[in-house]
Amino acid sequence: MADDLSEIKERLDYAEGEISAVRKEVAEYVAGRPIESRQKLVGSLLHCQMRISVPIPTAIRARTGGAIHEMRSCLDALTCRLAERNNQNTKQVYFPISKNADIFKTDGMRKIAKLSDADRQVIVELAPFAEADPFLFGMHEFDRTKKHNRLGLSAIGQARMMFHWPQTSIRNGVTMMHGALINADWVTVLTMHPNDRIGLGFHYHVAFEEPEQLKGLEITEAMGRLMVQVRGIVSRFD
Repeated sequence: MADDLSEIKERLDYAEGEISAVRKEVAEYVAGRPIESRQKLVGSLLHCQMRISVPIPTAIRARTGGAIHEMRSCLDALTCRLAERNNQNTKQVYFPISKNADIFKTDGMRKIAKLSDADRQVIVELAPFAEADPFLFGMHEFDRTKKHNRLGLSAIGQARMMFHWPQTSIRNGVTMMHGALINADWVTVLTMHPNDRIGLGFHYHVAFEEPEQLKGLEITEAMGRLMVQVRGIVSRFD
């Protein structure tokens, strides 16, 4: 095990603790039923709509952004340690997550030019650009533009038709929006005919609204996935 990576691993341990804290805070927030609902007739269909009535707590937003930033920064720290191993300084050395393959081949390669050929090749094989790894690029974008990004609630639901006599009173045309993203505006999660009877059951999780690569992903699940990926990258240089 390389001693020069010990601080990076400690930082990842810290971020792991933050993910656990976010998971607990999300559970408490969702348990408080922060959603209000209504029914609205639109044309011939009844729209069942929801919106967030209690804003997502600042602590959840701050911890989410902080943990992702820490993990992303650890990749930059890793490339700096690799440059030092190659007896180079760390000026303009970064982990080269790129928008596309062409940018990776130019700007990305400049960011790892001070690494040894062997270490540089490992990173090249990781293909850290959007087409090859949209999840990692999405996390990079969230960190880069986090002051502009938003979190919402994802509504995962099940609809159960409640048949009554005559059963033919249930008509075709029920549409369920699985995984609908809920925010402060009214969002339609189901449409139905006004005379139909449907039992609804939903559970919610806090999800990314943007960037597009992360949209709808539950935040702690996604952060855990990023943690596994970052630890895996770091371990390749032990």
